[in-house]
Amino acid sequence: MKNSITQSIRFELLKAAGNSWTRAQNVPNAEKNYKKALDLMPHADEVRANLGTLYLQGGNLIDAKRNFQDAVASNPNNDQALAGLGTCYFNEGNKTLAHDYFVRALKIRIQNPNAILY
Repeated sequence: MKNSITQSIRFELLKAAGNSWTRAQNVPNAEKNYKKALDLMPHADEVRANLGTLYLQGGNLIDAKRNFQDAVASNPNNDQALAGLGTCYFNEGNKTLAHDYFVRALKIRIQNPNAILY
C-alpha cells in the first residue's frame, strides 16, 4: 500500500505535534518535532519562530536568536519572530535594539502580546 500522506500534510502534523509538546512543556519532543518539520520545509518561518520561542523559554539565547533571525529572513513580517528578537536583545541588555524590534512587531500586529509586555 502506497503512503498517502503528502509532504505538506506531514509537515503540518509535525508542526502541530511540536506545538502540542510545547504546551505540554515537553521540550525534547517539541524540539524533535519542530526539527523534523524543518527538515521537510527549511524556510518555514512559523516553525523557526516557535523553535526560537522554545529555546528562549529554556534560556538558550544563542539558538533562540538564530532561529528568530532565520524566521525573519524567510518572512520579514513575522511579528512573533520580531518580538522574539526584541526579547533576546532585551535579555542581553541592549534595550535600544530590543525596542526597535518590538516596534517592528507592533507595526505588523498591534496585539502582539510579547511586544506589548515589554
